Amino acid sequence: MNITNKVIVITGGNSGIGKTTALALAKKKAIVLIIGRNKQRLAHTLKLLHITSPQSNAYTCNIQNRKDVEHTIKNILTTYSKIDILINNAGYGIYKGFHESSHEELRDMMETNYFGTVNMTKAVLPSMIKNHSGAIFNIASVAGKAGYPGASGYCATKHAVVGMTEVLYYELKDKGIHVHLLCPGAVNTPFQRNPGYEHFDHKKRHSHIIPPETVTKKIITMLEKNQFEDIIPLNCKIKIWGKSIVPWLSRKVIYKITRGEKY
Repeated sequence: MNITNKVIVITGGNSGIGKTTALALAKKKAIVLIIGRNKQRLAHTLKLLHITSPQSNAYTCNIQNRKDVEHTIKNILTTYSKIDILINNAGYGIYKGFHESSHEELRDMMETNYFGTVNMTKAVLPSMIKNHSGAIFNIASVAGKAGYPGASGYCATKHAVVGMTEVLYYELKDKGIHVHLLCPGAVNTPFQRNPGYEHFDHKKRHSHIIPPETVTKKIITMLEKNQFEDIIPLNCKIKIWGKSIVPWLSRKVIYKITRGEKY
């Protein structure tokens, strides 16, 4: 897919992976529309986007709220007539044992990470189906491919995103819509500084943490090559591959690595 002049919507576009991806796509002459809840961060990122993409814009929207999402997408379609690519990037995690996690914490993660993706995709799809073109790009996580202690809620949300995306690949293939799924390992973004991570052993667990720019490069490559799925970095891909071949060994290794942690 040629990204030039494409209208691209990115959730969580005001920080982390969303921000670096938005800026990189703008440099490729795409029209980038970032969505987030923090008006100040959106405004700051938009100023940077306008340097290379004057037509880009920012929208304050709570992706948990279906009506808010539908209103935002309607405004975008009114202004730009189409949405070529939707990148579902927004999400967060809480590091806490399942028995200590409240129903509210578990539900809120699902509302953002999974149902936020559902809300955005449902709102955008009718116009893509009508035009018989478009792309849905869902950013999940290696936590959507395996379970890790202290992340039951987050893993559940990302497993849900992975499952839904695999189904969309088949359902939308004959409708002219490309579907993409990227599962990164640990990425050095504000995500890692969310409340609850004060007891997380980043040094032990995230020895291979990658910068958001690495994820951005992979997103662009997958879009340009119409690649459905990938896992990054390589060591994570190997671990997930190993889990599918020798699951008992994978469980043994994860248990050994995380044993003694506070969660």
